[in-house]
Amino acid sequence: MTMRAAGPADLDRVMGVELESFGDWSKGRRTAWSPTAWQADLDAAAESRAVTGRLVLIEVDDDRALGVADFHHVAETCDLDRIMVLPAARGAGLAGDLLESGMRWAAGRGARRMILETHDENVAALRLYRSHGFTTISRRPGYYGPGRDALVMSAPLPAGEPASPEGPARTEENHV
Repeated sequence: MTMRAAGPADLDRVMGVELESFGDWSKGRRTAWSPTAWQADLDAAAESRAVTGRLVLIEVDDDRALGVADFHHVAETCDLDRIMVLPAARGAGLAGDLLESGMRWAAGRGARRMILETHDENVAALRLYRSHGFTTISRRPGYYGPGRDALVMSAPLPAGEPASPEGPARTEENHV
């Protein structure tokens, strides 16, 4: 298995994990992200700037993606927008590995905290996030639909050396 930064050419791999994890967008499962939304994030990851940045991490085994995480960094905050692991690959620590790599990347870019939303009944996700220092800071009623609330969670990021699958945090000077 190999963890690496994903790019625009990884759309099919990412969508494989998306559809297996959240259902088929074309069949009305609105929990899945569309190929258009994922392509925009993959394109943005390839064009990250110094102040804002996006990292999509992908865990690949034999050219098939097993897990994907999508992070968006602006100033002192990094959002975890999506983390997913194929159902058959769950329980092996891949989500934790993806989360830890994203947290290191964000800290290396100067982010001081990471935030996310998760369904308030997603026990596995809550266990993962709490084990990585996330605490609930608010609730968003109906975020996932009527009666389906989201918890907004936050974790501090330590100041540290730049570390990510992309190498050192980029600056405007070395990004050009």
